[in-house]
Amino acid sequence: YVPAADTISTDKLVQLAGLDAPVDAAFDSIVTQSERMLALKAQAQILAAKQVPVLIYGETGTGKELFARAIHNAGPRSAAPFVAVNCGAIVPEL
Repeated sequence: YVPAADTISTDKLVQLAGLDAPVDAAFDSIVTQSERMLALKAQAQILAAKQVPVLIYGETGTGKELFARAIHNAGPRSAAPFVAVNCGAIVPEL
């Protein structure tokens, strides 16, 4: 039992537990030493300035939502709502 947890919102607890990307994610929050990830980060920063759809796919836990939120927050529509869709949760029959 952690008494301090009583004073923290559920959203903040989920974020702290690493179950969700931070709402205010920025490119600075993507930390890596991988050359490939640094290249993807630079590419994502360029895409953020454009009004184009971006499809991000990959393995679970690779930071897809963190990248998506960073792109959204750096883009011209950052004041608009961000809606994350877990396509794996959509039934195949749809």
